[in-house]
Formats: sequence, C-alpha cells, structure tokens
Amino acid sequence: MPEIPALQDSAAAIAIATTYGESSLYGPAGEPDLAALLQALRPVVGRVIETYHLGLLGLVKCRSLLTALSKDELADLKRLQATNILNLLAPDLTAQRHESMAREVGRRQALSCVTKEELAFSKELLFSAVCSHVDRTRHARALALLSARMMRDLAWQLTEFQDIHAQRARLLLDITRLSWEAGSYTDLIGQVAELLASHPGICACFVGRADSRSELFSYEVLAGPEMEPYLARVQEIRTAYVNAGTAWPGHAAVDKAWQGRRIEYSINIATDPEMPPWRDVALAHGFRSIVGVPLVCQPDAPPAAILGLYSNYSGGFSSDDQIAFLEQLQSLLTYAIVRLAAQEGVSYMIPHGVRRRWSALLKTDALCMVYQPLLDLKTRSVKKIEALARLRDEGRLLSPGEFFPALTSEDFFVLYAQGLDQALRQRAIWRQGGMDLSISVNMPVDALGDIRYYNATLQALQAHDCPASMLTLEILETDEMPGGVDVATELERYKALGVDLAEDDLGSGHSSLMRLRELPFDSVKIDRSLVMLNGENSADVLHFIYQLTRLGHSLGKSVVVEGVEDNDLLEAVTILGADAIQGYVLTRPLLADEITTWLANHQVYPALVYTQSVLAQMARLLIWEECFYLLRDETTATGGIADINTSVLPFDTIDAGIQRVFVLTAVNQGPGSPEYRQAREQLMQALITRTMQ
Repeated sequence: MPEIPALQDSAAAIAIATTYGESSLYGPAGEPDLAALLQALRPVVGRVIETYHLGLLGLVKCRSLLTALSKDELADLKRLQATNILNLLAPDLTAQRHESMAREVGRRQALSCVTKEELAFSKELLFSAVCSHVDRTRHARALALLSARMMRDLAWQLTEFQDIHAQRARLLLDITRLSWEAGSYTDLIGQVAELLASHPGICACFVGRADSRSELFSYEVLAGPEMEPYLARVQEIRTAYVNAGTAWPGHAAVDKAWQGRRIEYSINIATDPEMPPWRDVALAHGFRSIVGVPLVCQPDAPPAAILGLYSNYSGGFSSDDQIAFLEQLQSLLTYAIVRLAAQEGVSYMIPHGVRRRWSALLKTDALCMVYQPLLDLKTRSVKKIEALARLRDEGRLLSPGEFFPALTSEDFFVLYAQGLDQALRQRAIWRQGGMDLSISVNMPVDALGDIRYYNATLQALQAHDCPASMLTLEILETDEMPGGVDVATELERYKALGVDLAEDDLGSGHSSLMRLRELPFDSVKIDRSLVMLNGENSADVLHFIYQLTRLGHSLGKSVVVEGVEDNDLLEAVTILGADAIQGYVLTRPLLADEITTWLANHQVYPALVYTQSVLAQMARLLIWEECFYLLRDETTATGGIADINTSVLPFDTIDAGIQRVFVLTAVNQGPGSPEYRQAREQLMQALITRTMQ
C-alpha cells in the first residue's frame, strides 16, 4: 500500500486554512482548482473507490461489514462513495450542504458496525486513494482543499457519532428508570418497546416468549410501523411450510438466541444463509439486520423472554458500542422481569393481537361490572355491594385474572373511570327502587399520585348524585407503592373527599404493621387465599383470621373476610368477631339485573343459628385459649396460678376427661410446651371425630 498523505498534517491544507480562513474551503477562491481536480478525477473515480476498498479490508469492522454485503449492496455502496467524493470536490459546495452530507454519512456509519477509529482511518485511506490516481503536483492546491474539507467532514461525522452515543445513553437511563419503577410486566415491555423503536437505527422491535400452557413462541408486544405486517407475512410463510410438511427452519438470530441463551446477530439479512425463507419479506419492509437478546437466562432452561431488534442498516447492533449497549439492556430488563415476577408472579403469555384487542374493547361498552354483596354480621343485612370488572370478548365474560395481565397503566385508568361510572349509575337505580346501598370499587395502587383518578372519582360522584360516604375505594395491599409518592397524603386527599378506604387482600402481600397503622384505611379485607380450608389446616386458618381480626379492631378498622363459601365458615368467622363477610355462601358475583333480583330476597339474611360444626367449635376453642392465656399471665404475675378454674371447655361434644386433661396440661405445663401441643392435638382429633359421627 502506498504511503498515505496524512490529512491532519497536510501542509497545504494548513496553509490554506491559515491564509484564507473559513472562506477558503467554500466559495470562488478555490473554484478553478477544484474544477480541474474534479475533471481529472471523474474518469478514474471507480478505480479510486476500488483502491479505497482494498484498504478498508484491512480494518476489522469494515471488513466484517463489506464481506457481509451482497454483490448489489456492495455496488450501491461504491456508487454512493464515488458520488460522495465527487460532491466533496464540487466547486459550488457550501458549508451548510457539506455539513448535511457529512452528518448523513456519519449517522449511517454510527448505526452500522464501523468504529470511530476506523472511520478516522478510512478518511486517510480515501485521501490516499485519490492522490494515487491524479497528478499530485499539478493539483496540489485542490488536494489541499480536499484534505481540509475531509478533515471538516470527519469532524461532523464524529459529532454524529457522539450524538448517537448520547441518545443511546439517555435511552439506557430511561430504561433503567422503567426497570425500577414499572408496575407490571405489561407496562415494562410495552414502554421499553416503544422507546427502543423510536431510537435511531432501530426501526422495529418485539418482546416474545413461549406460552407455558402450549409451549408455542408468540409475540407479546410489537413496536415500529413495519413490525406487524412483516410478522403477518412470516406467519403465512410458516403456515405454508407446515401445510407442505416441511420442517420450519426457525427465525435466524431470534431462534438461535432462544435456543442458545445468548445474544445472536444477523448483521446483513441479504446474505445471511439462514434467512432465505423470509429474506425478501424482511428486505421489503426495510429490515437490514437483526439481533435477538435473551432475557432472564438460567442454566439448562429457556429464557423468560426474547427481545428482538431490527435495524434498517446493514451491520446494525454489531459495533463495540452497540454490543455494550445490548449487554446493558439485557441486564436491565433481566433485573426488571425478575423484580416483577417476585412482585406479581409470572404471568402467562398473552399474544400481541389479544393484548391490543382487549385494550380496544375497554374503550367500548365491552366492560361489564358484576356485583357481589357484603353481609354485615352484626345486623345480618346487606348494606354494601362490591363492583367487579369483567370484559366481554366474543361471547365470553373474561375475569380480571385473564385480562388484567394484558393491560397497561393507561388501560387501568380507562377501566377505573368507566367501571366507577357504571357502578354508581347502577347504585342510583337501586336507590330509586328503595335500596340505598353503599358501593365498593377497586382502585389500583398506581392511582395514588395520578390526579386523573381523583378527578374521575369526583366527577362520577357528582354525575350520579352519590354521597362520597356511600363509596368505598379498595386498594390492593402491596409492597410496591408508587415511587416518589407520599401515599398517606394521597389517601388523605380521598378521605377529605369523604369516601371510605379499604385495604384489600390483607395478608396476600407483605405490608408492614406500620403501614397498616399509619395509612388512613377505614377497613381491611382478609384475602380469600388465607381462607381456603383443606381440613388439615383449618385450625391454622381460623387462628390467622382471628389474629388479623383482633389486629384490625385494635387499630380502629372494621374487618371483612373474603372467600367465605359455606355456612360453617360463616359461623366460625362470626364467632371470631369479623364485621362482614363476602363470598359464595351469599352468592357468586352477579350481573346487574341478577343481583337486583337477589337483593329483593336476601337484603336481610337469616339470623345465625349456632351449630356444633367443627369450624364453629374450633373458633370457640381459639377464643377460650385467648382468654386462658390472658388469665394465666395475670395469675402467674400475682402468684395465683393454682387458683385457675379448671372447668371443662365451652362445648359439650367432647369427652369431659379429654377436656380436663387438656385444661390441666395448659395450666401446669403452659401453652408453649410439647405436652400442651400433644393434648391439644388429641382434643382436636376428638372434636373432628365426634362431629363427623
């Protein structure tokens, strides 16, 4: 290779810049010399570019890109480069036009695999190639001008590199924030996909995973205008393979990333040997390179999800900077998915088309509220109804467990506003019919700090002439309260409005006693998951209900037990002192006309008839034990333990001898002793056996 005249050391270029200043690069002073060099270069510009390319093959990243180009792509690139060098010599070139040209080239380079160092050296190679094909002595002044212009060209192109780098850094900051703050998997992947698809060099992206129920890979979220039509065509091709009985070859980088659990690249779709089934489709939609990024990779297990990114530049995603970006992106999203899985559990896969359909349905009349009564255990009357969301989809009525995982935070606001409006409208109908009932509606915890929810609540109360005191807002217990939000202050805003507040599903999360004490809830609802009985754990379940009830009462809050499904449990929680119950023992959630009919016959519930059921007697035993503990502590402190009355327990279905042994063991050995636990187990077994006879 001939010695390369260094651009930055070109004496003539420096002399021009010093003597004539900025105007020497553009304008009439250099036009005759530039015109002469341009005339000399035109016939040989093709050979100049060939020489230039021989030099580029010595640069690692440039070589990987050039060897990945198709014959037509390489020819197009050479024509573009020839045009560019001729434009740099144009006598009428202006600084503004030059900057626009340079930045466009720099942008393409920054979004391919070329590094800044190789870009700088490539300028030297190009200048050397020009010099080797013209008379350097005759065109010395014009070559000096070209050198100076190429130095300026490089400066603008490197500025474009810096701009792209800065945008990439800001993108990572935004995704870092989402990784920490996103309240759901749906919000995370939806917002991340939109951010990525709006970034330079990324024209489309998706997040997908296999459905654990069917093990089929599906796309959960798509971003970019070409992504959906592209995947529709890919699906057509896949169906054709299946119908022909031909094995589906997979989706190149994406499938390799899924199977190999590592980042995989297709730096040029046009020449990738694994792309033939859908190459033409991808190119037709403007895709030139692809990367598949596996998320949450565990040894010997498939990834939790795959992020697919598409670039409209060959060599995209494969520069050192972009590889570092992808690795940071992989780490951030892996952390976020693990965090959200720990918070909300691993949600099942919902395809993009289904997500979009359900989101659209929310904005129609497909949202349908169903209603379930709450029974006041003191008055044995129904004074409050909870409104629960359902979604009509093609004749089915979807439960929250089915469609909630597909909703974004914006969808949840639409659901709340429409659901509250529908529920208060129904309450007004009941009131006109002589039933003045309170209504309870769920509000997501993310609503705190979002003034739209408060405004929607106020507007709905006014629109339906509903006293605020007749509305209860139920907020799910969760550790993930909104970041940067003073939750107590936000709840007080609603309290000032006059509504009641309930902490929903107490015991399903991990709320602290301090939160329960400090936040202004009027009531707590014990989660139905804690009320599920299987025989063996019945005593533990009742004990937990009893302790949570006592805790709620000690903090001045009423206690509602959810999930009460039979009369035995209804009797037990009544004995344990709960204020209200909700569950199938009353009725399943009903449509508006169904609940109206039910209320006409059940607004006052029959008085409790105490029975000798196992659960009822277990509940009585819990209360007896609580009283015994208090009495024992008091008499132990005063030295009068021997004076405790050892009379039999408060039920008569168990042998008196077994009862007396139990009481004496409690007195003499203490409630924490192994002997007491053994005596208690014997008592419980006798209770169950006697009741089942």
